[in-house]
Amino acid sequence: MQFSLGGAAVPVAAPPQACPAFDDIATDEDDNRPRRRGKPREKLVEHPGRAKGAKSSLGLVIAVLVVGFAIIGIFGFIGLGYAMGWFGNGDATAKGTSAAANFADYALTVPPVPEPWVKDNTLLAKLGVNLLVYRRENPDGWIAFEAQKVDFEAKASDLKPRLLQRLRNAFDDLDEEIAGKETKFLGVTGEKYEFAGTFKYHGSGVTCRGEVYACVTKNYLYWMYSFWQKDDFKDTATIEAVRNQLVHKASGEFKPKPKPPEKTFRGPGGEFTIGDSEGLWVQQKDPTLQSADAELWLKGQGKNAATGQPSSEKASLLVVAIEPKDDLAEQAKTYVLKQFEDGAKIAEITEEPEGDAPSSGPVAASDVVKRMTLMYDETDPSSFKFVAYRAFDSKKRRIVAFASCPLKERRYWEQRLMLILGTMKEGR
Repeated sequence: MQFSLGGAAVPVAAPPQACPAFDDIATDEDDNRPRRRGKPREKLVEHPGRAKGAKSSLGLVIAVLVVGFAIIGIFGFIGLGYAMGWFGNGDATAKGTSAAANFADYALTVPPVPEPWVKDNTLLAKLGVNLLVYRRENPDGWIAFEAQKVDFEAKASDLKPRLLQRLRNAFDDLDEEIAGKETKFLGVTGEKYEFAGTFKYHGSGVTCRGEVYACVTKNYLYWMYSFWQKDDFKDTATIEAVRNQLVHKASGEFKPKPKPPEKTFRGPGGEFTIGDSEGLWVQQKDPTLQSADAELWLKGQGKNAATGQPSSEKASLLVVAIEPKDDLAEQAKTYVLKQFEDGAKIAEITEEPEGDAPSSGPVAASDVVKRMTLMYDETDPSSFKFVAYRAFDSKKRRIVAFASCPLKERRYWEQRLMLILGTMKEGR
């Protein structure tokens, strides 16, 4: 109804046309969402698009099945290939009947080793060798190869320290005396060492006997280790055949690299000089802080072999001048021992030095530089020392030089201490 107050009547607009009719709101039985009854739910069987989608789904299923079978086939082929040896084997053990192994960096070729011998890369790391390890079972046997290339002309005396270290690390109850005999190896005069011991890296600790063939040629050093189950092994013919088929081909003539300038330290009175060819040693200001007789005090810091950067391995060297009394060797030893704490268990070292030879040159002989270990509290191995010393008489006084490092760092320092002590001589 419309009322008009105080004026002419206002015409009333015609009622609008009716909106499309909506029936009452209905509730979907499944999800309770409102929907319009005017737009009924589609039926899949009557919708052409749904029928097309069903066909697409069927095609997708077929495609997935085809791809799945293809993947299974590919992986099955790869697995069969590894089982048959078609591809490289990434396991620690690989078949030993592969082609000859060529090590160009060491000018060495190792011939194929027939079955039942297999490569053993896990044992390669345990033994510490750098080329190859082969093993066989029932009865057990092993062959290992190692080589080193240096910047100087190698000598036969450089062979034994490394092979002794390898054997001591790998065997218990090792023979106390392992002597070398002259033999032919790699076409040159070499050395043969025989040994016996209990192999540490065998689950049952098998007792073995074995041989090490070693030689030097120019600036290369080679070792071949072979050992086998004692009393039960009958395959030494294979080991001999492999040894005889090793090939060494060093191209060209070896020319040693020029040695870096040697840093020379002199005593204040000019009675002695001592040379540092590796750049490891630094002179300290006041040697009398270490001993009232001291003339020179050096501290050495090792270098990382891979980077050439300073390492944490440190050593100390002291040179003293004293009045001669009695025997030179006995006085030197007594003096050196007094510089360390009393109560140490002393063990003199007569065997070949451990560790690798310094790259700058050979070390002094064992009869020139004396060595010993000093062991204190057995519950504190960090207190153990390795000591090397040397003495000679100058025109005025008796010169004694001694160097030390923690015993745990002996492998790095032993030959380096022998090297620098071997350079000491009377001054001019």
